[in-house]
Amino acid sequence: MASRSKLNQICQFCRCTPRTELKKCHKCGSVSYCSHACQREDLTNHQRACRVAREGVIIPPLDFLKTRKEKERLTEILTHCVPRLLTALYNDLARWMEAKSSALLERCINDLKLRYTPSACETHVLRVVVSRDEMWPSSTSTPGELFTVTKFQVMDVQYARESMVLWKDCMRELEIQRREAKANGLGMIAVVGIECPALATVRLLQFTGVGRYLLVTPAESGQRSHRRARR
Repeated sequence: MASRSKLNQICQFCRCTPRTELKKCHKCGSVSYCSHACQREDLTNHQRACRVAREGVIIPPLDFLKTRKEKERLTEILTHCVPRLLTALYNDLARWMEAKSSALLERCINDLKLRYTPSACETHVLRVVVSRDEMWPSSTSTPGELFTVTKFQVMDVQYARESMVLWKDCMRELEIQRREAKANGLGMIAVVGIECPALATVRLLQFTGVGRYLLVTPAESGQRSHRRARR
């Protein structure tokens, strides 16, 4: 069986194995050629893979489009319209979180049983998975109707940091913020993580000074929520 170093000495275009050292693509460095002529001939085929290797950008094949105008239009949609659409959806998610923050805090206190074990807010978070029926920005729906909750789950922070791909980075940031809050005397922080698989994102709602909420009985909490709703 050929060694790995031997396999890497094959020209990307002509597939030959010259005696001289191959020259790598100077942009991505992921492929090699035996001559500049081979690199020029393979330019059209390598452009897409070259950009993916450099920037991590996934570009769908445009071979099914017939005219240059169609290709330019699809490229414009992918580079301009899609990012604006995602930004609008992220903004909708932020609006939904703000509208539901009080209800999510009460759910977090109840599900984590913080009135009986306050230390649970240091080791666990409330995972809330949301979905959206229409993946387009909405100007007519009220903020509370933009997303639908499909799952509530009490999740261990360590498990989220080590095993949940979408949660890893925000759990590391949360650990830093909790240390800073403890150093500044801000008290306990209860955390609700809003996970939206359609947007491949997790947004955290952090509630500082949760101790004062734990002193309120569930009945009083329900009365306050009812008064807020009537207003």
